[in-house]
Order: sequence, then structure tokens, then C-alpha cells
Amino acid sequence: MKKILLLSILFANQIFAQKNYIDQPFIETNTKIDSLVIPDKIYLSINLNEADSKNKKSVEEQEKLLESTLKKLNIDTEKDLALLDFSSNFKQYFLKNQNVLKSKMYSVLVTNAITAGKVLLELEKVGISNVNIEKTEYSKAEELLLSLKSKAVLKSKLTAEKLS
Repeated sequence: MKKILLLSILFANQIFAQKNYIDQPFIETNTKIDSLVIPDKIYLSINLNEADSKNKKSVEEQEKLLESTLKKLNIDTEKDLALLDFSSNFKQYFLKNQNVLKSKMYSVLVTNAITAGKVLLELEKVGISNVNIEKTEYSKAEELLLSLKSKAVLKSKLTAEKLS
């Protein structure tokens, strides 16, 4: 019985024995690859506020000006204009009996910097000056990342070949 147990333990050690990769020589490299891209999605944040115009223009009038200005610049307001936030100080009306001030925040998507500049200029002309760049994106970012990784692997392989 002891002989069978001893043979099975030795046989199991032979089967589950693994090759030790620590003893093999290797080279470790580190590379960096970068690229310059022009963003093709620019999001502009537009804040319409009655307090900015000293209660002379309502938010609804400013919305109409915004929409007509964007349509004049050939921006599809159905697809590229989105409402981000809206608020009012209606609570303070009951407490202090002041005017109710409303505000709305929109996001506009433009595809290049020239159009973004035109939007800023035209909105400034109609009295809407609270415009900021919310964020920029590159639509082919995943493809770019994949190609940069493959270039980094090739550069790393070349470095390892030169070192060995």
C-alpha cells in the first residue's frame, strides 16, 4: 500500500511539474508613442439667463434668438442642440417677493473650430455671451489608440532586437 502511494506521488510530481521561466534570459523594454489629432466634435455650453440681460430679455426670447442664429449657421438644431439644465428661483419669490428669474443651459455640437468660432461670434452679436467650450472629442479615438499600440509594440520589438 505504501509503495503504491509513493509511486502515485512521484508520478503526480512528474505530471504537474512546470517549466521555470525565471531562469531564461529576457529583455524588458518600455516605449512611448504619441500623435497629434484635431478634434472633430466640439461641444459648446450656452447659458441663457434672465439675470445676465437685467430682466430685459426673457429666456424664451433668448431661446428663439439662439435657435435662429444656429439655423442661420446651418447647424441642425434638432440633432446638435441639447438642453442640459434649467432652473428658476421660484422658491425665493415666495420668501422675498422678488421677480422669478429663469435660466437654461444648452449644449451645441459643432464639427470644427471654424464653426465654433462663428457660433461664438454670432451669439455675441445677438447678446448671448455666456458660451464656453464644454469638451472636445475625436470620433476615431479607438482606432487611433489601436494603431498607436501597434506602433509601440513594433518600436519595442526593434529596441529589444538592438539590445540583444
